[in-house]
Amino acid sequence: MLISLDVITRNKLILVKQIYQRALIQSQFTHRVVDRMLAVVGFDLANETVLKAIAVALNATIKLKHPFPDVIKQVEAELGNHSKTLSDVIKIQRIHDLRNATQHHARYPSEIEVSDSRTYTRDFLEKTFFDVWGESFESISLVDTIQNDTAKNRLKEAELHLANQEVTDATIKSIVSFEYMIEGIATLLTERVSVDFIEGFIVQKGIYKNELDRELFKAFVRTSKVNPFVETENSLF
Repeated sequence: MLISLDVITRNKLILVKQIYQRALIQSQFTHRVVDRMLAVVGFDLANETVLKAIAVALNATIKLKHPFPDVIKQVEAELGNHSKTLSDVIKIQRIHDLRNATQHHARYPSEIEVSDSRTYTRDFLEKTFFDVWGESFESISLVDTIQNDTAKNRLKEAELHLANQEVTDATIKSIVSFEYMIEGIATLLTERVSVDFIEGFIVQKGIYKNELDRELFKAFVRTSKVNPFVETENSLF
């Protein structure tokens, strides 16, 4: 039986994916010791975060323990109550041991250890997301955290284009979403003031000198009037 994925748990999984992606970026710079160290810490953090998300989702009153092996036992016990098991325990324990050596003993992980941590973590998260919640790892998107529906929909379209290797369309939709959000910010800043009675923003030109910057104010006004969703004959959107 799959566990229902509520809003709070989904947000936790989004956080897990974000942690993983950050560690993934750092793992690419294997020639730098610091990046190798941070990558291993990040992969372990992603694993531990999803474990605790499972435990809390199954038992809202659970008191999570601190030692990693005890956390695994807690999760396995909760999953057992739902006829489920935890996969790749030995591998994620190996990553945790590497993290302990890195964080507490200043031991530099090798390039092979970083590569193994990346592979083990990816496999664990993919299998856990699917086995526990019936969700693919790829379906969990950071875009879901965006509250503005217009920007969110454009970025979701961009993700679909990118998945289909339609890089140009993905880039266009991303730019449109960005411009829409910038337009909203500019409007928020400028709609509270009366253009008729304000000549510019006061800026500090020096330590003892403030001046009226009309060009800066005009730039904000121009930005606030831009609407990337206005359709024209040649609109790509």
